[in-house]
Parts: sequence; structure tokens; C-alpha cells
Amino acid sequence: MVTLNYQTFGNKGFQLRLRFYQDGETKYINVTKMLKGAIQKKHWNQKKQYFLPSCPFASENNNAIEKFKKKNEERVSEWNGSLYGFVNSFEEDSGNTKRLSMMSDLFDFVISEQKKKTHKDGSPKDTYEC
Repeated sequence: MVTLNYQTFGNKGFQLRLRFYQDGETKYINVTKMLKGAIQKKHWNQKKQYFLPSCPFASENNNAIEKFKKKNEERVSEWNGSLYGFVNSFEEDSGNTKRLSMMSDLFDFVISEQKKKTHKDGSPKDTYEC
């Protein structure tokens, strides 16, 4: 079962992300860009997962995060598979056709990018350790 909740993060300014948790695996989606106004940490109620009325644009921000969470809860209830695959499915919806669906695709991509980095004499510039 996947659980969803909002978390604040970072030390500078107000940052909010939606947290997906399943069987020890955690993924995040940053939702700060969806919010309006100059929000501070004191405007957020972590236990109840909403903005306090003293927050600028509190009702609009609460509606935005509620809709976003509800949409993702519906998608999660229909999803069968790993959390990694679920978060990658967002790229399919956005129309991004080039995405890495498996770890082997990721490794192939990294290796091909590293092979492009060479010195003038043809020797490799970096290592593959990363």
C-alpha cells in the first residue's frame, strides 16, 4: 500500500513536497511551484496537512494541494507495481517520450554519455564509478 502526505523541507523559505511511501521506498514530488503568495513555515499545519487562514491565498493553496493529492491518490489506487514505476509514469502523462523505464536503461544512458567525454587523444575523460 502506498501512503501519501505533504512534508516541508529545506532551510531557506517554504518548500513543500508530496511524499509517496511504499515498503521502505520513498519518492517525492515538489509542489512549491503550485502555491501562491509569500508563504512561511508558520503558515503550514503539518498534522492537519493544510495552510492556516493567516497564510496569503490560504483557500486557493489549500484547494490546489487537495486536488493534487486527490488526483494522485486515485492514480495510486489503480497502480500495480513499484513506486519507482509510479513516479516515472508522470513523465508518460506529460508527453515526454524519452524516459528511462528500467535500471538497465539508466546504466546504458550513463555509459553512452560517459563514452562521449574523451580527451583529444581519444582516452576517456572521466570514470564510470558514479
